[in-house]
Amino acid sequence: ALAAIVSADANGLIVEFNPAAEKMFGHTRASVLGKAVGDVIVPERYRAAHTLSMARLHAGEPARIMGKRMELEALRADGSEFPVDMVLWGTGVGDAVHYTASLIDTSERREAALQLQRERERLRQSEKLTAMGSLLAGVAHELNNPLAIVMGGADLLAEKSADYPALK
Repeated sequence: ALAAIVSADANGLIVEFNPAAEKMFGHTRASVLGKAVGDVIVPERYRAAHTLSMARLHAGEPARIMGKRMELEALRADGSEFPVDMVLWGTGVGDAVHYTASLIDTSERREAALQLQRERERLRQSEKLTAMGSLLAGVAHELNNPLAIVMGGADLLAEKSADYPALK
């Protein structure tokens, strides 16, 4: 599978971690088998909610997130967080239930969306400056028309007053 596949038993312990998950999370399969999903790929600030959800599932309550696409933050082995799209489903294996998550790293998509947002903001700023320039050109034109009349009148007075030094 191209997506990371992580399966856990009813207690939340990892029972499967495919090669795509190894690449995405930076853990080897052997190092995570038998460990709690929450401790391996769930950021610390979400672990309490994850543990509570697992307890509800273990108690037999219906899962609200089963089969629904969710956007979450996940944790890499180096401690960095990254965005993922996840779909979770349950599978009966004998008398036991296993929960499997299919995860896709959406870092590139999120970065592209942020870049697009930045470009839109730059375009918006450029449009504002263009509009302001047009407005200022219009205002200057409107001021220059009456000013030209005043300047013309002043020039005429200056010419006519040339013969009258006191008036000048």
